[in-house]
Amino acid sequence: MSAEIHYEGQSIRPHDDESVLDALLRVGLDVPFSCKGGSCHTCLMQCTEGKVPPEAQNGLSEHLTRMHYFLPCKCHATDILHVRPPQPEDIVTPCLLCETTV
Repeated sequence: MSAEIHYEGQSIRPHDDESVLDALLRVGLDVPFSCKGGSCHTCLMQCTEGKVPPEAQNGLSEHLTRMHYFLPCKCHATDILHVRPPQPEDIVTPCLLCETTV
């Protein structure tokens, strides 16, 4: 089976050794990105169907990994992937204020 990326109603076949991010950009999709190296996390996406390679999740929190988020700049599709932009409710980090100083 050949690689295929499904994003917002479009189906894209990535070229050999082309990242998911580069494939999306090549066909003219407006997806956010900055460094293309995995450090900024601007291109973060969620996989709703398919298997994401572990290297595409390096540096992500356990919470995001568990919810199938990945960095498309570090992902090379080998199968069919259905991806979508991050969902705001998924990327909010709860916190507890313990102390304030004046």
